[in-house]
Amino acid sequence: MTDTRLSGKWSRVLLALVAWTAMVYFAAISGLLQSTFHSPQLSSVHREARHAPAPQAPSRSKDSDATTQSPMASPSSVSTQFPTALQFSAPTQSPTSFSAPTQPPTPAPSSAPSPAVSFSPPPLSPTPVPTYSYIQTDSMNGTRLELAVMINKLHRLREAAPLQNRLGVPVYVLSLGGERLAQFAREMKAERQPSFVRVPQPPRDDGWKSDYAISQKDGWGTKAHIAAAQELLRRGDSCAMVAEDDATFGMSPHWPLSLRELCDMMFAKDPDWTAVALYSTEMRTPESGKVQVRKHTHRTFGGVAYLATQRWARLLVRVTANNTRLMKREVGSSYGIADSVIYHMKNSSAWVLRPVYVFPNNVVARSTIGGEARAHTHMRQAIKAIRSSMPFFDRIRNVSRWW
Repeated sequence: MTDTRLSGKWSRVLLALVAWTAMVYFAAISGLLQSTFHSPQLSSVHREARHAPAPQAPSRSKDSDATTQSPMASPSSVSTQFPTALQFSAPTQSPTSFSAPTQPPTPAPSSAPSPAVSFSPPPLSPTPVPTYSYIQTDSMNGTRLELAVMINKLHRLREAAPLQNRLGVPVYVLSLGGERLAQFAREMKAERQPSFVRVPQPPRDDGWKSDYAISQKDGWGTKAHIAAAQELLRRGDSCAMVAEDDATFGMSPHWPLSLRELCDMMFAKDPDWTAVALYSTEMRTPESGKVQVRKHTHRTFGGVAYLATQRWARLLVRVTANNTRLMKREVGSSYGIADSVIYHMKNSSAWVLRPVYVFPNNVVARSTIGGEARAHTHMRQAIKAIRSSMPFFDRIRNVSRWW
């Protein structure tokens, strides 16, 4: 009885052990299958298989097995063979089975583009023309800018003109040096003038006397012009140009006559002439197409530049006692300023040129006598001179420009 119970008990234990072993084995097999079917490689293959068209027969090569299946195998065949990840990797097609695409492949990027697909950048815009050629205009405005633009335009025309010296006479310049003298030197270089004479400036505190109602600075200006007469007399030039250091000759390529020709014309017209103003406040132009001169009057001013003779030098040195005094009774001019003395001293024969040939340039180098106020006056007068003279010169040459 007891043995029967024991054998029955061990039978039940054995059955339970077998059942537990079977369950463990089954669970292990299920886990392996689940991990296999849910791997990333297999999942991606299944997703591609669901959305891909019907699989085609695999291509064969000489070295390939005839029984090799397509990688797009059915899930049932995969599950029975427990494929590894290598079995489910995308196969590499052999060169013989490759079909060229309808469009060429995109070339790999490189440091230098291929000539076939090279990029041509848009053409660069032309180099901007500088806003200055003779005078820098970047920070200018108003009247100063307007005159600077005109001077730059005249200078470009002058640079393009035939190489020649349009002055043809000795040049005497009145200057205290510095920036204004440098500006005048640039003018002479642009005019191809080989040299010019800088007039020695007389001492300012040498007991010089005057009974004219003029300022001290205006008196110094008059003394400087008398010093030019002294230098001209010493050198003996028959005809020369006396100029202040702000004189500008940008219109010279358009002059109908050179300064030498004007001198010769004046000697033929008036053998006793003393001076011809090349710049004056009278901006009238001749109605005819020829340069004209008229007698200088007390209402005309402008000593920026003028032609002068030996007779002019002798008279001026004499009436000023060799530049030691400026007395109205001895000089005879209405005013003591240079604009009046050099043209209207006793026994003088002064003339005014029409149109004006020269104008002052106070754009950068300011007036040393009148300061900023006189510089602005000179700039406005210079603009007026250009606008009156250049159309006359262009009309003679049958040229149309805006001034």
